[in-house]
Amino acid sequence: MTRPDSQLSDIVRRLRVWSLSSWKFNGRAGALRDRLQTLADLTAGRLGRSPLQVPDVGAHALVDQLIVLVADAHDAGVPRAEIDEQLHRVASELGLVGNGAIT
Repeated sequence: MTRPDSQLSDIVRRLRVWSLSSWKFNGRAGALRDRLQTLADLTAGRLGRSPLQVPDVGAHALVDQLIVLVADAHDAGVPRAEIDEQLHRVASELGLVGNGAIT
């Protein structure tokens, strides 16, 4: 697998061009929201806090939320392997894996 920061950059680059209809297709927005919540839960657990619900601020902000929550997880000391796993799941669930894409 690639490094989380490299993987995140590739995911962000690819998702930034998605239209609202792309996010609505096949539950993509919901899939990313699930990964966002998992990242928030991992961060809260690492900090010894109760998990908080990640707000749904619309599909247009999902990529920004991903960037922030990955940074928060990293800053909280969540192991890179756990962050990398979540990023790989994002890529897989959103159809970004394969065809020369993220590995």
